[in-house]
Amino acid sequence: MALLPVAWMAGILAAAAAGGCYLRKRIGRSLVWRLLPVFVLWGMVWYERDMRQVSVYEAAAEAYAGRNVEAEGDVAGIQDRKSGDGLTLRLADTVILGESGRRRYGDILVYIDEGEEFHVGERVRVQGRLERFDRPGNPGEFDRNGYYHSMGIEGCFFGERTEHLNEGCSPFLDGLYRLRRMGCGMVDRICTEEDRGVFKAMILGEKTELSEDIKNLYRDSGIAHVLAISGLHISLIGMGCYTLLRRAGMGIKGAGAVGGAAVISYGILVSGGGIAASVSRAVCMVFMKMMADWKGRTYDMRTAAAVAAMLLLLQSPQLLFQAGFQLSFGAVAVLGTAMPAAEAWMGTERGWQKTLLAGAVIQLAGCPVTAYHYFEYPVYGILLNLAVIPLMPLVLISGILGIMLGGVDVRAGTAAVGAGHYVLGFYRWICGKVQGLYGAVRVTGRPAGWQIGAYAVMWCVCLSLAALWAKKSGAAGISKVTGEGKGAGRGEAGTKGVWSRRAFGMFFAAVSLAVLLLRFPVKGMEVTFLDVGQGDGICIRTGDSVILVDGGSTDRKELGAQVLEPFLKSRGISRVDWAIVSHGDQDHISGLMGLMEEDCGIEIRSVVLPQRGQKGGDEAYQKLEQAAAGHGTKVEWMKRGDMILEGGAGDRVSVCGGGRDGRCRPKRAFPDAPCPVRAGRNSAYRGYECAGGETVA
Repeated sequence: MALLPVAWMAGILAAAAAGGCYLRKRIGRSLVWRLLPVFVLWGMVWYERDMRQVSVYEAAAEAYAGRNVEAEGDVAGIQDRKSGDGLTLRLADTVILGESGRRRYGDILVYIDEGEEFHVGERVRVQGRLERFDRPGNPGEFDRNGYYHSMGIEGCFFGERTEHLNEGCSPFLDGLYRLRRMGCGMVDRICTEEDRGVFKAMILGEKTELSEDIKNLYRDSGIAHVLAISGLHISLIGMGCYTLLRRAGMGIKGAGAVGGAAVISYGILVSGGGIAASVSRAVCMVFMKMMADWKGRTYDMRTAAAVAAMLLLLQSPQLLFQAGFQLSFGAVAVLGTAMPAAEAWMGTERGWQKTLLAGAVIQLAGCPVTAYHYFEYPVYGILLNLAVIPLMPLVLISGILGIMLGGVDVRAGTAAVGAGHYVLGFYRWICGKVQGLYGAVRVTGRPAGWQIGAYAVMWCVCLSLAALWAKKSGAAGISKVTGEGKGAGRGEAGTKGVWSRRAFGMFFAAVSLAVLLLRFPVKGMEVTFLDVGQGDGICIRTGDSVILVDGGSTDRKELGAQVLEPFLKSRGISRVDWAIVSHGDQDHISGLMGLMEEDCGIEIRSVVLPQRGQKGGDEAYQKLEQAAAGHGTKVEWMKRGDMILEGGAGDRVSVCGGGRDGRCRPKRAFPDAPCPVRAGRNSAYRGYECAGGETVA
């Protein structure tokens, strides 16, 4: 059993339960406190059970590795491939048929290249190869295996031949899938090409056609959440339907039943047969809101969120460690616990003040989560969301009306979706302007555990002080009539002045908290050998200096975006001082080319190329020069006898152009440090003299 994740899970559950109960009211020795250890123990046991099941799946996948086997299961979801040349099926209750007989397995994704028709709920048999998803081989690399496991998917299957075992299907689920396909087809007819992917993602949960440029633009601007189905979408569908029926004269039970059915159906439709934390949370909370109205009970947001979290973690404990789960439930937790104290201290009374404060508090609370999972933070995201979020309902309503009216008349659907078209154009315009501002995206790196702990402690201290100050000065913290202190008698002017000063104090606290997450310069020297498959990639750091030696692969596609970029950003690196190319083969330059050709936020100041005339390398060097020119990178040509000295007097890295055999012996290559390349096989380090007089041959 992985003890560290279990300990983190137990600690998080205990802290969340204890903090929630304390902030709700002082309950003393209640049943909740007595059952708290039971809940923590239950979480640990459930996580242990999940890990044991994963071990079983891994053993089965290893036994079938490289073999042609058959998989049999029920179709739980159907997705069009991004390339448009096939389908992706989600098979539930899968059974693997191999030489050792039938073996039960978890849900799998089956990639089908042929354009065959499938129905949700039917049972099929597929022949092909079973594989597990890749685990991260480098720091910062995306954990595909952990992500898909949290979604309840235990592997991928490359199907070669399919067989329909029965003609039956689930009319309800299959009908929702057909409805989703019809909606996507209608979006294609009524929307412009630049808007299709966004409307499909926002309304139907279909992200396969969302362009990388739009995703990167929204992510770097801090508004990527608008592309995900969240509480706004579910509330608009469910509560909108419920409210309209109530105003039409329908009773609470009838309107609640129809609204609840609409919410659940829409949640299944946009999830595509999978587990989406934000969608499941929103569906559960809206459904509980309707149930509270039906029963005549008070709706509590924190209780509803806690029930949704427990149901999701009961189904998949690994969701607790996913960014989507943490951000989605964290936002609700902050609104339910931190917002009352912040509002009381700030004395917010107007709607725009509450909106601004809510956005700021959520962004500040989620800053460690964003930095830990994405390694960068959109500095102007708080302000940008003030302009984006109020217009979101207009986009959703126009898109839904466009799809509905398009079924009657395409021109009517096109006209209905026009409002959303202009709003999306405004989004692109304002995001582009924000990206042009200085320091729009701050590369934070992945904060250490002690930094996150210090941030959490300081966050709690700030909230406690705000609550204590508000309690002393009254519920609102500001008197409309007398103002505060010496400002008595100034009325509304005094109120504005106090609110402004406290807003400035909150800004100062936010900056102080952000400092806790900054990465510190490296002490000494750090050398990292990246797992790039067939190729080479080495990162050397000393102080604030970064040297990248090669960076390419022949068997890993998009090495720059999938390996080099996340590794560098996870280390808080936004600038590479020297990118050294040993020779021009593809397995040494493909990732470096990707970094320079794509605007990924990594600055490369200088590229060092070996002396001209190496066999077969001229064309590759020309491509590197062109990419460097487009990136604004300086190109240096190194010949025998040239040397680069980088770092301080105590942490100096020397790289020199060697002789004919590639060997050189710099005077101070790695002083006062163990040999970092002793176990490596990199010709770029031949002849380097390390501590103790050892030389890498």
